[in-house]
Amino acid sequence: MKFTKPGGNVSVWCREISEDDERAVYEFGCSDNGIGMSEEFAGHAFEMFSQENKTSRTQYEGTGLGLAIAKKITERLGGTIEIKT
Repeated sequence: MKFTKPGGNVSVWCREISEDDERAVYEFGCSDNGIGMSEEFAGHAFEMFSQENKTSRTQYEGTGLGLAIAKKITERLGGTIEIKT
């Protein structure tokens, strides 16, 4: 949200992939038309304290931990997470 300018779009969705008596598998996704990231940086986006631009820190007040934390939580729950640019 903080990287999308006023009037921009952030879409979030969820769909059930499969289910049985033991568990259900869901896919969550999101897309936006914010500032984006380069394909080169996307390979580092899940690293702790990673930020593509030094100016992002002063303009958006972030630590570069959000995606690293999301990845750890997702993996602990047995899932996967990826970025498509």
